[in-house]
Amino acid sequence: MKYHPKLYAEAFSELVSESLTSELQERYVKNMIAEIRRNGDQGNLKKIFEMIRTRVAKKMGHRRITLETARPLVDAHRTLLKDFLERNDIVEEKVSPEIIGGVRITVNGERRFDGSLKKKLDNLL
Repeated sequence: MKYHPKLYAEAFSELVSESLTSELQERYVKNMIAEIRRNGDQGNLKKIFEMIRTRVAKKMGHRRITLETARPLVDAHRTLLKDFLERNDIVEEKVSPEIIGGVRITVNGERRFDGSLKKKLDNLL
């Protein structure tokens, strides 16, 4: 790895604004991917783009929230969670059977809450 994913994310998020045309956005993304390949860091693409998504969302005044559950959320769960969310939040629901039960909540790439059954079982060991 030539550069840390955080550096790519910082550089890219400095270029982005809401007023960019879709053509310019596409050009920026293509140029970023070309630079990542040129530096031999394509193995970190997923991590780089996760960091970019988080930084751009913050820049635009949004929070990226990932709700990770063992099974898909039902409407009753979504209703309960809406009290904790803000209007500009970008919410992603992720199903991860390995957590067995409960919920993990990640805000802007940082785990904020882990109420999963897997975590509780791991703590017993």
